[in-house]
Amino acid sequence: MLLTIYQLLVAAGISTTYSLLPIYLSEIFSADKLQVGLFFSLVGVSLFGSQLVGGWSSSRFGLKKSMEVCLAVIPPLFIACTFAPNYGWFAITYMALYGAYSMTWPASVTILMSLVDSSKWGLFTGVRQTGVRLGFTIGPALGGILWEVYGATTPFYASAALIALSIPFLISLKEQ
Repeated sequence: MLLTIYQLLVAAGISTTYSLLPIYLSEIFSADKLQVGLFFSLVGVSLFGSQLVGGWSSSRFGLKKSMEVCLAVIPPLFIACTFAPNYGWFAITYMALYGAYSMTWPASVTILMSLVDSSKWGLFTGVRQTGVRLGFTIGPALGGILWEVYGATTPFYASAALIALSIPFLISLKEQ
């Protein structure tokens, strides 16, 4: 359950801003459609290296420790996004943020597999993914409401808070 709640909070944190990024880029940085598309391509590129580094760091430093470090850098990066002076800085900051998030994926799945009997891997993977999908369902609605009521940067602060709230759930898991 702790891992599922953790996954829900992280997914909600990431998706609170992710679905709003095309609008944010257009309104805040006057990005055109090409720049918005390029932004998402760059974020996608950040995933390639971070997946490999995430697997390596999990093996080298431990699953939980690797995830804790990655998660600890994400909230400050979300906040830094609100201070980005231009499209380029915003893109670099968001790439780092999303790369850190991506680095947690190999360790998260490995922790799950180590916590349950192999005969229940399918069931618990489904439960974990339900938490992820629920987070990705709640996040965009939350982001839209926050933007509409409090302004364009508020979803970034909410994302930072949700990621920070996930860390105690990760710390509570058995040491791996």
